Amino acid sequence: MRTPGGKGRMWAVQLAAVAVAGVLVLCTTDASAQLLPPGPLSNSHAKLESGDQCHKCHSREREVSAAKCLACHTALAGRIAAGKGFHGRNAAGKACQSCHMEHRGRGARLVTWPGGSSKRFDHGLAGWALAGRHRELDCARCHKARNSSGCATYLGNSTSCLACHQDAHDGRYGTKCDSCHSPAGWDKAVVTQFDHDLAPFRLKGKHLDVACAKCHGDPPRYRGLEFASCSDCHEKSPHTGRDYAVCETCHMTAGWHELTLLKQNHPGTSLINGHAAVACTRCHDSGLAAPPTKGAECVSCHGVVHDAPFGRSCEKCHSSIMFHGLPRKVALDAHGLTDFPLRGEHTKQDCDECHLPRLRRQDRWRNLQFSGCKACHEDHHAGELDARDGGECGQCHQETGFYPTTFGVEQHATTAFPLKGRHVAVPCSRCHDEPRPRVSLRARGTKCEDCHQSRHGDQFAAEMAAGGCAYCHSTKSWNTPYIAHKSWPRTGAHAEAKCVACHSPTPEDRRVGRGPSYRGLPRTCDGCHEDPHAGQFRLGDPVRSCDHCHGTDHFKITSFDHEKLTGHALKGRHAELECSRCHPTEKLHDGREAVRWRLGYRNCRSCHADPHHGPAAADRAESGERGGR
Repeated sequence: MRTPGGKGRMWAVQLAAVAVAGVLVLCTTDASAQLLPPGPLSNSHAKLESGDQCHKCHSREREVSAAKCLACHTALAGRIAAGKGFHGRNAAGKACQSCHMEHRGRGARLVTWPGGSSKRFDHGLAGWALAGRHRELDCARCHKARNSSGCATYLGNSTSCLACHQDAHDGRYGTKCDSCHSPAGWDKAVVTQFDHDLAPFRLKGKHLDVACAKCHGDPPRYRGLEFASCSDCHEKSPHTGRDYAVCETCHMTAGWHELTLLKQNHPGTSLINGHAAVACTRCHDSGLAAPPTKGAECVSCHGVVHDAPFGRSCEKCHSSIMFHGLPRKVALDAHGLTDFPLRGEHTKQDCDECHLPRLRRQDRWRNLQFSGCKACHEDHHAGELDARDGGECGQCHQETGFYPTTFGVEQHATTAFPLKGRHVAVPCSRCHDEPRPRVSLRARGTKCEDCHQSRHGDQFAAEMAAGGCAYCHSTKSWNTPYIAHKSWPRTGAHAEAKCVACHSPTPEDRRVGRGPSYRGLPRTCDGCHEDPHAGQFRLGDPVRSCDHCHGTDHFKITSFDHEKLTGHALKGRHAELECSRCHPTEKLHDGREAVRWRLGYRNCRSCHADPHHGPAAADRAESGERGGR
């Protein structure tokens, strides 16, 4: 077949390639054999060129199956199944390759748009026709999403206005923007069925008949309108020179001439309750539009009936023009002006609990007696506290509540048992342990043993008889006793030692569950301290006690008089030697170590070699002389 020109030659090459591919297909029976690809894949499908990936798109017959395409493009498969979008409405049952061609190279586009390009695409085929300003927009302005592979996708965009546009009304008018706006332009609002109840100014009465342009103008303006008062729209009030600034006092939206002077809206004075039955001319003696000549104060017509200094402003209490049966709040607010201001729990009491209805009016309100708490409250202590200011409750209790009481440390100091030291922090119920309501305040007693149990058994029977626990302990702290320690004075380091260092519980103390023993303790050094000298001064003569060398200030000897304590003066070069040169540390048979202080010799030959080679017998005889510390 002849093909003129270069273009013909290119087609010839392609046809030859297809022919070769056909020969390969016919000559092989292995399903896994590689076919000669007709061309490179696009960027989106480039990963399918590696290895044997052809079966991902092609069947054995080399056809492209829509099922294989949708096996990867699951989002699109769902929309087709639901009948949504362009593919669900128009492409169901069609071959994918009719619009999406492959093997045309890396940079080739996969989409063959209906109409020739994306700009000519009929958006109505996708179920949402473009109108007005939407037609001028570039596709990328709305379609910004990417699929799970990172490729641009046209699926899943919302058709709601708020998906792209910001709500300038902050949600006041709902989400249906097209009820006022059109795609022709955001500023070209067409308000036909707007619910004015959603706006700050609700339309009522005659306002419902007013044309929109009468308030919003032409062209209409929907923001910045003044409507705080009637005068913002209506001409100046005809009531010049009079205090009728609020039109709603008399006028209604049902009509300007529909006057309704409500009694509670009467300027200056309310007309409800007591004034409701009073004729207008009874007060307005110079005409209904003129104020009364007597004045506007209550005392202009009514005489003062109160003895308490409530002042001339009767409306503070009688604001509803009620002479009797005033609201509870009015009574509570005014009670502070009487001789008995209400505070705390008294503000919660019903008025009738004090102002008894059975009493005469004069006795109920004016002659009520309240000289003290007992005038109203029962004495639950049955006269136990009468010696203290007649048992008046205010000494311990306050109006804010019966509990807690105000009887504290200072008040307790006036009793037979002042609180001191740790007793200050003890709860009242620890001593006054009767169950609540605790009307009797008698305690167990005032002695220590009435509340505290002795841990010493009968060790201090004489001291307990002389002064009780206070003989040794104070209320500041149980663990800081003051003991003279006269029978065994504590000096030096002993004065700083803790009591438990010497007075620790013995096994017998622990067995009977008592504290440490303070009687019968050893009084010698070896009774408490371990002998570090391995018995050198206890078992050999002359026997020496610890205090022969040591003092109580410190166990370590800082200054040792060798001549006075041992009878062997250190002179000459001997005075310069370290103690360990003569007194070595020996290892005992039980593994312990001890310094050998008792040497058993005093002569020179015991330590020094004889440079004169004297008789050995004389050396032995001389070394046999013993001395000791």
